[in-house]
Amino acid sequence: TKWKHADPVHFAAWSFDQEYIATASGAQRFFGLVNVYSTERGEVDFGGNQLADPVASIKLEDAATEVSFSSDANCLVAAILDGTARLFDRRMYDQIIAWKHPNWVKSASFSRCGGYIVTACEDGATRIYDVGTRKLLQAFNTGEPLSRAVFSPSVLEVLTASLEAQMQIWGIEGRLGREVIAYVNELEEATNPKPQTGEPSPDAPAGAPAEASEKKADKAGG
Repeated sequence: TKWKHADPVHFAAWSFDQEYIATASGAQRFFGLVNVYSTERGEVDFGGNQLADPVASIKLEDAATEVSFSSDANCLVAAILDGTARLFDRRMYDQIIAWKHPNWVKSASFSRCGGYIVTACEDGATRIYDVGTRKLLQAFNTGEPLSRAVFSPSVLEVLTASLEAQMQIWGIEGRLGREVIAYVNELEEATNPKPQTGEPSPDAPAGAPAEASEKKADKAGG
């Protein structure tokens, strides 16, 4: 299936639960849109385009170049050619904050844990923001206009692509690196709690607790 837009679509992204798709579109320096669509299929026109309206449509002063969902699907970030990266609340699609950049923002995406956002700007810098505090945490100056920046799965590295045929990896070190590790570990423990002492592991094969009990009983009887 497909969805028709009035202006060029620069990027499209799934939500992690695959229930929604967001698109970044717009004619450069004139008008932009971030649209969010339900992935449920409905009626189509003669060209096969979905007829259902977007779940949300966010009007912008300039073209949107990228859009990304947070891992919990509560937030949405968009990169805009007006020099901002904008964070939106998914409940009412209200803008939470607009991070200003000195040039066009070509890319904005969440870390896997959802706690951080990385942007790529044509001024040659990639910037890391804390979603919770809204603060700029770190910036790497590549010296080249950037087209894309993404976190590694570990969130400790950033991969950048430039308009001058370069790809680079930047490491997040020092205190910020330790804070990122602690945050990711805390999140993983909250979502995947370890079993209490004496309780079988969810990954343990069926019958393992019973076998252990029988061995203890045999040892006590011998």
